[in-house]
Amino acid sequence: MYIDAHSHQPSPGPEITTLWSVSPHAFPAIIPPHTLIAAGVHPWDTGDVAAADAALARLETLAATNKLAAIGECGLDRLRGAPLPQQTEILRRQLILAERYHLPVVTHDVRAFPELLALRRIYRRTPWLIHGFGGNTAIAAQLLAKDCLLSFGVAVLRRPRIMAWIKELPPAAWLLETDASGQDIVAIYHALAAGLNIDLELLQQRQLDNFQHFLAPVPPP
Repeated sequence: MYIDAHSHQPSPGPEITTLWSVSPHAFPAIIPPHTLIAAGVHPWDTGDVAAADAALARLETLAATNKLAAIGECGLDRLRGAPLPQQTEILRRQLILAERYHLPVVTHDVRAFPELLALRRIYRRTPWLIHGFGGNTAIAAQLLAKDCLLSFGVAVLRRPRIMAWIKELPPAAWLLETDASGQDIVAIYHALAAGLNIDLELLQQRQLDNFQHFLAPVPPP
């Protein structure tokens, strides 16, 4: 079993369990096998306030009717989308929904880690997955200290320093993903197993354990 912790495509087959991120208005009529759904308002889609409000309303309906495994992809992007204050408000509303319905969050972050960490200090009740992490070890340490998980994708195949970072992380701190790359998650697993010099089956089991932990937040008392 392989876990694809963040993708923009459903599972390609029975050997892969995929967390498929969609926009709230694109929720599939039929969920493919071996596929779980995350939905959220991407920071790139925050420029039209009325459209974002409609998407947030639809997102709450999906969450309230137990259609979602997670909220996301949502987050902050300093390079694209609405001005950061507007993005932050739309993200904040999604984090409130995540806590209300006890759902984990898949986050997108580009050059806005301080702002993301500031929000994490407030919204701590459910797990966050920082997808496509490409920061440095200092930022990783801050995120891990706030009980976030990091997710890595095709960068592990192309950037040796990412592999070096992963070697320094606790095994329970990270997951693997394909995002929108079109890359085979199996190739990413094999690259990691070889780079970390660990058995593929052990990597698979650790990823399954981490994924199950991420998807099962404990409701607050």
